[in-house]
Amino acid sequence: MGERISVGASFNNGWFIGTIVLAALAAVVGAALAPFHLEPGLVLLGIGAVFGVIALFHGLSIARNRKWFTSTADGFTYEDKRGSFDFADDDIVEMGTWAKTKLSNGVPKSVARECRLVLEAGEFRGDLQFAYTFPIEKLDPQTEFLERNLQRLTDLAIDRIAKGETLAGDNWEFDKTELHVREGRQSQTYPVEELVAVDAVDNKVCIWVKGEPKPVVRIPAEGLNALILLRVLGKRFQDQGDKPDDEPGLGRIIFERDHSITKGVLVFTFIMCGAMLAGSVAAAYFATQERDPTGPAILAGVLALLGIGIGLAVWLNRTNILRCHTKGVCRITTKATKELEYKDIRVFSYGAIRQYYNGSYTGTTVTMNFEPAPDSESDPIKYTATMKKLDAELDNLRDHVSTVVASNMNLALKSGQSVKWTEGMTFTPEGLLVEIAGGILSKAKNRKLSYYNCLFSLNEGYFFLFKRGGKDAIYSLPVSASNFFPGYMLLNQLSYEANQKAEGAKPEPTEPTAEEG
Repeated sequence: MGERISVGASFNNGWFIGTIVLAALAAVVGAALAPFHLEPGLVLLGIGAVFGVIALFHGLSIARNRKWFTSTADGFTYEDKRGSFDFADDDIVEMGTWAKTKLSNGVPKSVARECRLVLEAGEFRGDLQFAYTFPIEKLDPQTEFLERNLQRLTDLAIDRIAKGETLAGDNWEFDKTELHVREGRQSQTYPVEELVAVDAVDNKVCIWVKGEPKPVVRIPAEGLNALILLRVLGKRFQDQGDKPDDEPGLGRIIFERDHSITKGVLVFTFIMCGAMLAGSVAAAYFATQERDPTGPAILAGVLALLGIGIGLAVWLNRTNILRCHTKGVCRITTKATKELEYKDIRVFSYGAIRQYYNGSYTGTTVTMNFEPAPDSESDPIKYTATMKKLDAELDNLRDHVSTVVASNMNLALKSGQSVKWTEGMTFTPEGLLVEIAGGILSKAKNRKLSYYNCLFSLNEGYFFLFKRGGKDAIYSLPVSASNFFPGYMLLNQLSYEANQKAEGAKPEPTEPTAEEG
């Protein structure tokens, strides 16, 4: 039996609790004030009564809409005001689900999942839709239920498609020969042999065809059977043995971030700049009519400089695009287009700084630096953008690039070379070399920890390194440090391998020395 979770209204609702608190506060203050100041006391009592009535009706509405979902070994139980209903996995004939991260003042706090189950049990057919939220630091309580049913429906769909049947969702249909997609009154058909790739990007199931770097189909991932289509096509491409390396150039575009200046802003800017230049001409004319032309002449010059300067600045920075392909990254600006393959990246840095104004979250500034190997002919790429919402796809890019760079670092390490990680830390075949700077009363020193003895954690944007058995961190640095994430992934791998190797063996000594093993 799985965890019983609330998927409907809850008495923990902030508005409900707030109205109760306001009603109680107004009633208490009003009752205390009435014996001394009758009129203000009665007013407060009246306000308390109004909030009390609001809370009552809100509470009755919550009571009517409370619902619970409990997964079982081979099905689930759904409860609402009508009673309790049991369903088996086999009663689920279609399914749609997706999860999104929820922010609180710019910080990820929870995950909201939406589910839709189409049920058929005998003569009964129903469409059950529900949602629930869980803390971001915890696993989804329905992971096992969702995974087993997505896989079961995927296997069923593959068998039915092979028999000539159709898998259908919201505005799309797929059979063994074609994919049909409808957008409004228009429809498009893609032969199966033209389809080459599928992936979940930006909350969409994206499908690519031969010769097109951009996805030609984008289906909302939360839609009915969308994730099943993702798995069906994914297995088909896997069985076909298609390789991304066969794609020309940087390969297909996985996703794109366009933070270019919009046409509306451009038009407004040039209207404003035109007005400044017109004002400059007018001021220059008045300067010729005045005995003392100094003031109008200065005004004319300032307006001309502002108009030309703002116009040029906006025009020269109007394009700001980052494209992520299967084999590399592309940066497009007004001045140039730069391309860099993942395999050529030697240093990768990623930073995300949340911006606040008067305590309110205003957005997150993301900076990424891609630096090629010294012998590469490619130019380094830097990308900076400010966004209001958390961009999970940029995090996915960070992890993907970090994995590739970490793999290159590991190859050099296994060949017997030492590999610089980031400021103060170097990977060596024997262990992690940490360069600890000296202080006023202490000298700088190096400490080498075997990968078995390396313990580490991330907290509030900082990395902390501990020696096994020690209480205090021996080194720390911000995660925005140059090349941090690739090295962090490599350290995770090396630490895991060392722990697997030492499993069942006697732990190594933990006394601090100049050269620690």
